[in-house]
Amino acid sequence: MRKDLSKRQPHPALRRELSEILDQPPSLENLAVALACPFRAYFLDGPPERLYCLRITGEKQRNELVDWLALDFDIVRLDSLDRALEQVEEYEGVVFRNSIALYLLTSAVEIGLTTLDRCEDACRDHILAIAEAHIGNWYDFADAFMEGEDLIPFFSMKQLRDEVEYLLHDGSSPWRHIRWSEIEAYARSLQEERRQALL
Repeated sequence: MRKDLSKRQPHPALRRELSEILDQPPSLENLAVALACPFRAYFLDGPPERLYCLRITGEKQRNELVDWLALDFDIVRLDSLDRALEQVEEYEGVVFRNSIALYLLTSAVEIGLTTLDRCEDACRDHILAIAEAHIGNWYDFADAFMEGEDLIPFFSMKQLRDEVEYLLHDGSSPWRHIRWSEIEAYARSLQEERRQALL
């Protein structure tokens, strides 16, 4: 087990630094990170901001993320990120598969393997795939996500389930502040944008 969840106290309220994020419609970055949250919460300790945006606090946290990506997904360079994403595409479960892809992409941005601009189209594809999976709310997302839990043997499944429960119920979780309807609206705007591009 990577973290002792019994020692983590629920955050009583969102930090002031998040007010600017929450005052605006969620961005691509916010949505990608929120949909990758089960893995992000699993791997990264820290303040609630890490569950809303790409913000690692400190070199120690960055080094841990580098180590976990190398150990668990064999990601050490940009080409190995591409190979890992191809492998993830073989996983069953649309929600699980696309959530872990978003986690890998956003983590690669955080450690400097790529930039958000360079992987924007890929992030959009994964967000759209999740939005089109007939998910109606974060509880549905959590259920669909956990259907894929046995696909990756090196995760502690109990801890991953604990993280999902934390995300569903803790007041600092983005799942309590980003409405599922906002994800659906983002997906509709993306679909319309792509439809217009074909005209």
